[in-house]
Amino acid sequence: MNPQQTTIEALLKRQLATIFSFNELLQEEHAALMARQLESLSELNGKKERLTNELEKIEQEQQSLLITTSGSGNRAPTIDEYIATLPPQRALSTTEIYKKFRDAVTKCRDQNQINGQIISANRQTAERTLAILRGELGPEEAIYGAEGHSILGSTKSKHLAKV
Repeated sequence: MNPQQTTIEALLKRQLATIFSFNELLQEEHAALMARQLESLSELNGKKERLTNELEKIEQEQQSLLITTSGSGNRAPTIDEYIATLPPQRALSTTEIYKKFRDAVTKCRDQNQINGQIISANRQTAERTLAILRGELGPEEAIYGAEGHSILGSTKSKHLAKV
């Protein structure tokens, strides 16, 4: 067995473990967003940044090793091209690891998009609330009174924060 093959497989396993950790953080972030635990979000962002840096580092190591194993100069083969050069049993186990990694990346992407939508909705709500408090609503924008009736632009002349 070529020592570089073992190292590339080890890097794939590290990538997989790191992306699983990243997915767990995204789940924690989702829970914090839903509970509006803003203090938790800052800590989670720091952890996400560290894991992102770790993934980039592993990717760079992997690319470097793939260039070395291919002997093709500066171009690193893709993981699929690399796997095609492996003996059948090793190719199968490496393919399984790589498939799990790709699936985990897809889950991370999907969860990150959901979290981004929550952040965007929260930001829009906060901006709208501030506009109401500042009396910045246009006449076409309705706000609703305690009885549920539309009050069109009635706050335009005064700031709710001063009422």
